[in-house]
Amino acid sequence: MLVQKQLSLSSHTIGRIIMKVVGIGDNVIDIYCDQKVMYVGGNALNFCVFSEEVGSSSSFVGNFGNDELSKFAISTLKKLNIDISHSKRLEGENGYSKVNLNNGDREFIYSNRGGVLKNKILLEQDDLDFINRNDLVHFNINGNSDDYLKYINGPKIVYDFSDLFDESIIKKNAPYIDLACFSCPKYSEKEMFDLIDKVKKIGIERVLCTSGAKGAWINDGNRVIHVPAHIVSPIDTMGAGDSFIAYVSNNIFDKDKSKTIKDILTEASYYSSKQVMRNGSFGYGRRFFEGDI
Repeated sequence: MLVQKQLSLSSHTIGRIIMKVVGIGDNVIDIYCDQKVMYVGGNALNFCVFSEEVGSSSSFVGNFGNDELSKFAISTLKKLNIDISHSKRLEGENGYSKVNLNNGDREFIYSNRGGVLKNKILLEQDDLDFINRNDLVHFNINGNSDDYLKYINGPKIVYDFSDLFDESIIKKNAPYIDLACFSCPKYSEKEMFDLIDKVKKIGIERVLCTSGAKGAWINDGNRVIHVPAHIVSPIDTMGAGDSFIAYVSNNIFDKDKSKTIKDILTEASYYSSKQVMRNGSFGYGRRFFEGDI
């Protein structure tokens, strides 16, 4: 039973981008224990869905299990026109987490650590050739696919370090990254600037830091720009950072350079505020039954 449909996010600020993007890494089923409802999510998969929403053509490359959760994920992505032709189906559990909502903010209470994603993503030459025909590729710290960063030739690379980063992994991946993204909800403004400065010195020119209600900061290579959050009373904050990253990266690397960085951040703040007014990362939930896992 479909319990939550997609919320329309059309707006005069959201235009047609026309890029080809790929998200490589995690797909996760978020099970809301307090609601007995589940939704499709995961950093890489969310990036694909949000990119498609703002006008790009999206593909997801990752591992699906062979259980009921994987069937739900695949059927949802087909409805959303996300290409999964280069993803793999493996024996075992799909990635999933258990969460509760507390005043609109999600609280994670369990994760199976990616399920079959723990086997790593195995990309063959045909997969890499496909990925390299795109304009933009998304990797993330939960995606278990960093070994393939060095094989990306042509597309721009956005990497989401979330709030799980340390300096060693930033240094390891820095040579390949065009936009580094960090989630820093507990950082002070000084700590934010210090992080941006450190990452730039490591060698990444563009650095984006999101901080929930405090807004977002970006170093565009020349200066640090801040935009405040578009404040709303959220229904569900799941996927908020992913939607912001998707909007910013799709616009920054779009061939149409008519927008300023400030414009892009302001529009991304608006877009992200609309995203948190729907359940799950992007809606399309269904009832969860104990037999699903």
